[in-house]
Amino acid sequence: RRPLPAAPGGRASCGWSAALVYDPLAPAAEVKRVALLLVAAAALLAGLLRPQRPRGLPEAVLGWLALVAWLAVAAARSGPLGLRALGTWVGATALLLAAVQGPRHQSRAVARWVAQLVGGTAALVALAEYITGARGLQVHGGQGNPNWLGLLLALTLPLTLEQALGSRRRQRRLALLALLALQAAGLYLSHSRVAWAAAAVAGWLMLPGWPTVLRSGRPALTAAALALLVLVAPRSLDAGRSAVARAAPDKVEAAGDTPLPVAFAGRLWIWQTSLGAAARALPLGVGLGGFADAYLDAQGRRLAELAPRTAARRFLNATTAHNDWLEVAVEGGPVALLLLAATWGWAWAGLRRGGRGRPWRAGSAVLTAWAVCAPGDSPLEQPAALIVLVLVLAASPRARSQGSCRKRDAVPDRPAARSLYLAAWATSHLADAGSDGAHRVGLVPSDSAAVPPDSPRLQRTVERAAVGMRCLALLRAAL
Repeated sequence: RRPLPAAPGGRASCGWSAALVYDPLAPAAEVKRVALLLVAAAALLAGLLRPQRPRGLPEAVLGWLALVAWLAVAAARSGPLGLRALGTWVGATALLLAAVQGPRHQSRAVARWVAQLVGGTAALVALAEYITGARGLQVHGGQGNPNWLGLLLALTLPLTLEQALGSRRRQRRLALLALLALQAAGLYLSHSRVAWAAAAVAGWLMLPGWPTVLRSGRPALTAAALALLVLVAPRSLDAGRSAVARAAPDKVEAAGDTPLPVAFAGRLWIWQTSLGAAARALPLGVGLGGFADAYLDAQGRRLAELAPRTAARRFLNATTAHNDWLEVAVEGGPVALLLLAATWGWAWAGLRRGGRGRPWRAGSAVLTAWAVCAPGDSPLEQPAALIVLVLVLAASPRARSQGSCRKRDAVPDRPAARSLYLAAWATSHLADAGSDGAHRVGLVPSDSAAVPPDSPRLQRTVERAAVGMRCLALLRAAL
């Protein structure tokens, strides 16, 4: 085989520009969202004008398309905020469709190259900011927030590590190792403990012969655990140190990281409140972009039971759930949650199995890193991290090609349709059991458990369920 070029000419490789664009006078996510829409539209248009040899869409891509279609319906129900939030999903989907064209090895090469360029540039900017005197929230590498920088680098490190381990030329290997060290330094400067844990797990999976190590449970697991302990313990055990930020007229400087017990208590409060909001929004969710309002409503009900001084200390103005699973459940309901889980499962299994080609260990490590980050933060809300994720999804193989189907199989296997069947069944049953189930787990006060038959809230729930069933029928027919 010919060696893959260092900078592949894939149309989706232009996604790096959307991940690195930054305007200090605007929110970072807004600028990247607009750039992602423009870049993805140009890449998709170029693919339509000069099409390549098509290949069958893998199940993970079909699951992603079904998820975005469902979220589009949710955005139409939530108004202008939903349409703005839908822009990131639509841009990522267009980039995914542009990347899935052509051979699979080209899609993998594009993902590696974009990860090296985006991760290296963001880490270099963060290191330059730190050298010039920036501290705390100012060290963000063009991502707008240090935590978002950590989420991005946790996803790019496995792809860079794969190139460094697989390079045969000495000079190229040294350059890739230097790039790997630069990204590791940027990851440390981000002070994102969730990203540290994700990078440690993904790096452990990238080690040669990790299944044998997993069975024996010896050196690699011990080294990863010790490394994580060394990184986290010095900052998490100092619970007595103040975590109050010092504000200056022209800059913001943090005195130190929030102690781990305090940070976990805050996340736990947000997760519990988000779970209550998801239970009240059954079965279809509050709509895309409506998480912030739903969270404040659920938090107000919880704070109403506390004393004013305690409630003032407990209040948290969370714009995200700091948990992708919960946020998708709040905005899109259990249907969106099932589609997201199915998409991740198909992609991870396909990359580990390899389909007709070789397994892609780095791709499965990226998905594992996202799975570690998703319960503790919101990587799906960050366009740069989402770009890397969809490029990896585009390289996932199909579970079974049509040529390998047996002759007696009149209809090929369609797991996406089966997922929609399950989602339709769950939606039809949750419409009646949502209020009672929320009361049983203690998320809804007892006076709201019994709903009279003529209640307007029950009528709205039935109407939402009917709309959801019609949308599921259309999606099932399309798939």
